[in-house]
Amino acid sequence: MFFSNSVMIVNISSKNQNDFEIRNVSFEKDKKFFSIMFDKNSKIGEIHWSESFLHGKINIINFIKINNEFFLFTSSTQNYKPFETIIKKLFGEKTSVKIKYITFPINEEKSLYFPELLSIELDKFFGINAVLRIENELIYTKIYSNGLITYTQVNQVKSTFEILKAIRKIIGAYEE
Repeated sequence: MFFSNSVMIVNISSKNQNDFEIRNVSFEKDKKFFSIMFDKNSKIGEIHWSESFLHGKINIINFIKINNEFFLFTSSTQNYKPFETIIKKLFGEKTSVKIKYITFPINEEKSLYFPELLSIELDKFFGINAVLRIENELIYTKIYSNGLITYTQVNQVKSTFEILKAIRKIIGAYEE
């Protein structure tokens, strides 16, 4: 189990959805090291990447995969680029890899309700603030305009999945 309070959602798609054979892969490209490792159920894993692997620096990013969306637990949207390199190596160059984010400015007239959502505040240029109730815990979350999402840290896998589902509902409601 890993602990995180930030995530970004990356959607992968292809004309042929059967192209997504999940497997572990490691490779070197342009003297950079890349790797993706999945658990036995292909739902949780890590990506590894390094521009100086021989000198001891390696970046490790945990993820959860739900359908064609990868929830990368990172505080930097720059980690999208090595993830894209890995996904294109795994599934082919024609695979589309896109950060999920809300197009701004937001339609402030739109209302949203679901049981876990206690409050929502829209900033039409910067992001969305929301308060969720997940398993009797208050979860404060912010969805930034660049695709980064922060939330109150939890230490239960089930709670993390519930938080991600609620965040995905919010983004889904405001996607164009």
